Amino acid sequence: MKFLIVFAFVTLSAISTMAWAAETQTSTSTDKSSDDIILDARSLRKSMAHLATADLSCLRPTDCQLVPVGKSICGGPADYLPTSGNNSHLRSIGFLNLKLIEIMSGAEGEGGVVGPCVIVEPPRVYCASGVCGATRY
Repeated sequence: MKFLIVFAFVTLSAISTMAWAAETQTSTSTDKSSDDIILDARSLRKSMAHLATADLSCLRPTDCQLVPVGKSICGGPADYLPTSGNNSHLRSIGFLNLKLIEIMSGAEGEGGVVGPCVIVEPPRVYCASGVCGATRY
């Protein structure tokens, strides 16, 4: 019974996060300032991190994986988040990442938010004491 309550809470949290993100991130039109776009992107990134860390359980390093975050101006992800392959929120994280990429692409196209061209090397994932993590080289 306790498992069902926890599962229901986590599921409802994920659904409400997705609904909120979809509602607040539906447009990157020119009526948004650069500051608003940055806040939207940060909010999505924070939601992704919250969902990615909801389940970091592992038995071995192959249970751990990285999820890409956003996009770099010169291509590839802007960052990575470690999570467990067992994480039930992987689809939600992917959806939020697509919204983040949309926002970032719109900002670049409008001549708004611009950043440096940095190629981000994926960190190395590991499983320690039953918890996935990542470390940069």
